[in-house]
Amino acid sequence: RRYQRKRAEYIIKFDNIMPKFKKPTEKQIKEVFNHFDADGSGGISASEIKEVLEALGMQTTETAIKELLEAADSDGSGFIEYDEFKRAVLS
Repeated sequence: RRYQRKRAEYIIKFDNIMPKFKKPTEKQIKEVFNHFDADGSGGISASEIKEVLEALGMQTTETAIKELLEAADSDGSGFIEYDEFKRAVLS
């Protein structure tokens, strides 16, 4: 399945990833973060993003993953840490 998007906006809002909660609780956000952070490093890598999106049946490109990472990675570490993930989910 292909998705049309403008610079990964549909992914950045995590609409297709985060379960539909009115306002997710801290616990719910942390559970989803931990699902992404498969190696438990405390940060979500590009390869972990790709694995989760593919597991959800979403076809994506390296460019879309890079854009998602860059949009959410406010400190430029190359990983999405929990606080960055939470901001992206709640925005």
